[in-house]
Amino acid sequence: MERTSSGCVAACGLVETGPERPRSGAESQLSMTDSSYGSVPDLNEDKTETLRHHFTPSLPVHQPPNIDCQTSPAYLDSQRSPQYFASILATAALQLMSNSTQIDIPNSEENRQLQLRIALHAGPCSAGVIGLQTSGGSDGSQIPHYKLFGLSLSHTRNLCLTGLALQIRVSKPCQELLASAGQFQFERCPDYTMWSARRPIESYWPGGREGRELTLPSLETCLLFT
Repeated sequence: MERTSSGCVAACGLVETGPERPRSGAESQLSMTDSSYGSVPDLNEDKTETLRHHFTPSLPVHQPPNIDCQTSPAYLDSQRSPQYFASILATAALQLMSNSTQIDIPNSEENRQLQLRIALHAGPCSAGVIGLQTSGGSDGSQIPHYKLFGLSLSHTRNLCLTGLALQIRVSKPCQELLASAGQFQFERCPDYTMWSARRPIESYWPGGREGRELTLPSLETCLLFT
């Protein structure tokens, strides 16, 4: 079992904006689902392939087996500094958000664009192999089941749940890592309420990275979708 005092964790989800959910107020900010507008494979295939092409190269070259945590894949690289891995995740999140604006949801009202929430957090966590799992290939082979543990994971998910549509929300500990690494710009978020603890938390919106041309949604656009 590996333990780190400053692991970086990312969470991402689709925003629920269906007619059965409120579109304004605090309750609207807290709504998220992984099945909004139907499944992701229903999206335009060419555009989703472009999205995958832009996002995948941002991940580290050296990766251990897939991590299963709250049904979301994640990766841990203990051979690098926390600043390095935070930068990798932040860059990937910025590219993912930038390219997601090119995707519309088929059969939705006015072909509404894909709306994501992303959160980044840094804090203590543990990881280790807890057994074997099926690789998913046609041969049905078994691979190590690598899993993350710790309150930092639920904290990251809460940040994602309470974030604005089309925005990346970065916690204060993660922002400090990225600030020490340089190249990232930030804007202070208002004190939103946590999903479970119901207390304000300091967080930031990344505005981009030096040397990268990224088309990110404006805050005004994000508020319209929230």
